[in-house]
Amino acid sequence: MPRYPWELLPKLVVQVEICQQAGAHGLLDKLLDIVFDDSRKSLNYRKLRCAQIISALLRAAYHGGASSKTILAEHYTMLERLTTFPNWKTIRAGMHGYLESLLDHVRPSQHTDMEILVGGIREHMANSLDRPRSLAQYADAAHISTGHLSRSFAAIIGRPFREEMQQLRIRTARQLLEQTSLKIHAISGSVGLADPSQFIAQFRRATGMTPAFYRRHRKNGRQARQRAGRQSRSPQS
Repeated sequence: MPRYPWELLPKLVVQVEICQQAGAHGLLDKLLDIVFDDSRKSLNYRKLRCAQIISALLRAAYHGGASSKTILAEHYTMLERLTTFPNWKTIRAGMHGYLESLLDHVRPSQHTDMEILVGGIREHMANSLDRPRSLAQYADAAHISTGHLSRSFAAIIGRPFREEMQQLRIRTARQLLEQTSLKIHAISGSVGLADPSQFIAQFRRATGMTPAFYRRHRKNGRQARQRAGRQSRSPQS
């Protein structure tokens, strides 16, 4: 692992944007541990690293709907305070206090721009499985980096883009198998997999059954329930 894995910083930004307090404080703790762990660096060097984090937190709060006037004032105040902190303990406490203050200004009751974007992407994914787009294509269309969209998607939806696409495919395939008489290869194409063998393999991994067996199993179960219902309604001899 590199000494400064700054990929944690974009993850922290996402947590602030969507006002996930526990996640944000946890990631800040990890970043501060990394900043502190290099004992060869001076306190001033560590303060410089913290200033980078402070600037990233400011941008995150703004994208999360916080008032720019309010958070800019707090931003400059925090940078001034940072120069006066005498030791690492006070720096660490000050950083968490600043984060908490920013989170108070983020508007969790309103959808952030990123939440709206991710929600729209997921809706498009569900409605166009037969014409799937890659995460990179969605990112290009939104004029953001693929990495940022990937982290935001996972934080907001609760699972990575690829996993969500897989779940949407399997859910739709189940519905088509139960409710239509479409051939397996047609269902495969409908969920964006041109190769039926790939579809069969993915479906089996997700459900433990092949699509054909799943269809028979559901059909037999439905027929059994119908017979049981008719018998329960028939008069007793």
